[in-house]
Amino acid sequence: MAEILIKRERLTAPGPAITSLSTQVSHRIVIAWHRLAQLIEFDDALFRTNSAVVLPSKEGPSAVDDAGRRRTTVGIAATVLRHCEEHPERTVLVAGHADTAGNDTYNRTLSEWRAQCVHAVLVGDAVTFANICNDPRRMRVADYEQILTWLAETRGWDCDPGQIDDVHTQRTQTAVNNFRKAYNAEGPGAVWAPRIQEYGAPNTDETWIAYFNCYEEALAAELGVALGELAGLRANLRFVGATVVGCGENHPIEAENVDAYRSQTNRRVEVVFFDPDELPELACHASGPGSCDPAACDLYDRERYRRRVLPPMLSALPWRAQWSDAFAHEDEAREMLLEAPGLPAGTEMHVTVSLRGHGPIAELVAIADADGLRVPFDEWFVPAAVTPVGELEAGEPFPEALYDFAVEGAGRKLASTLPIRCLDRVHVRVVTSGEQPLADTPYTLVSPWGQRRGRTDADGVLDERQLPPGGASIVVRDRTLLHLGELQFDFHGDES
Repeated sequence: MAEILIKRERLTAPGPAITSLSTQVSHRIVIAWHRLAQLIEFDDALFRTNSAVVLPSKEGPSAVDDAGRRRTTVGIAATVLRHCEEHPERTVLVAGHADTAGNDTYNRTLSEWRAQCVHAVLVGDAVTFANICNDPRRMRVADYEQILTWLAETRGWDCDPGQIDDVHTQRTQTAVNNFRKAYNAEGPGAVWAPRIQEYGAPNTDETWIAYFNCYEEALAAELGVALGELAGLRANLRFVGATVVGCGENHPIEAENVDAYRSQTNRRVEVVFFDPDELPELACHASGPGSCDPAACDLYDRERYRRRVLPPMLSALPWRAQWSDAFAHEDEAREMLLEAPGLPAGTEMHVTVSLRGHGPIAELVAIADADGLRVPFDEWFVPAAVTPVGELEAGEPFPEALYDFAVEGAGRKLASTLPIRCLDRVHVRVVTSGEQPLADTPYTLVSPWGQRRGRTDADGVLDERQLPPGGASIVVRDRTLLHLGELQFDFHGDES
């Protein structure tokens, strides 16, 4: 079913302009009364009260989602980067929020710091990350205790500070020093980043840059790419004008699927995605950094924006969608293949097949195997999708029938890398009842896509190639000699 979306602000007399509607096909016309903001959430489990440090993960039961997957900063950042890769038309805003602990002015500033910290992780800005985190106004001892615990768990380094109690003790200092040694001996400092001082004050810019570099390596692993490939993925990030805003405590949790929020408090950072015609004005932040006028806000105005939390991405590893072959023939099936490392078996996936120049022609639901999907398809000819081109001269090509497909599910949406072309051939030798070839005889090939004139050769053979699907008829001397519902090869007609 084709879907046509009409925006409310475009409804002017005499009505919306719809360029064309195909006959014999169902259409669903949707009038959108609100703009749409789609978001991914760095939830409250990743921020402490009165801190702007985005933590690597959260300890305890809230560390995992409903499917038992661990909630991590690099996992959410990987989701954002993959989403931008798969939706290059969308732009991004990073919006920080605070709970009501503290006064309003402080909360606006804190929420903006949080947004800047998340932004630094997304774009790979180690210096800004360190500037934000290495500041006692927006960092707590428990923050780096938790980072050290994460590194001890994930890398096996001897840097476990013990109980995360927000108190810097000698054990905490030993953990910091051991981290620095391991970082230089076998971490980024041993391979691609500058070495750091192994002793001294626990909080230095280079120590926080070192923590950030460990985030970077974990992010690359989450995405299944080499460290040097992160820049290519980050190139897909396109921000709205404001880039980062702090909303303080002005906008509590609210969305059409509010149950999808992870945050139990309003302490969070939202990465918000907008389609090109959905961009916010953000007049509420017109006064510059630290400003937030909730009365002027359009993004969090229920009358102007719907807000939807995007579904969780089950895997951010590289996926690939492609046809099993470059060419197809009438009524011959080809497979739509999805290579999807990390995709759980049994996941429901939605597949849309499109004909170039027309749009969607088929929608399918398939159940994934582990790490992939294989879906056969053979419905190449859809009469309502064909626009006849009229009469063609000999040798003039018919329109190409090129098909793409897209797969959506598990928080991902991929399009096939290359189209498949459906083409066929009619190879016919035309003879009389006396077995004499009709040599050098004009004919017309009639297809749903148009008509093409030609002549048989000296042996009475007509050879029509690269025909789009849908069958054909051969007309000789105003008589339909052959009607091929399915194009056949080496068919011998007989004209009496």
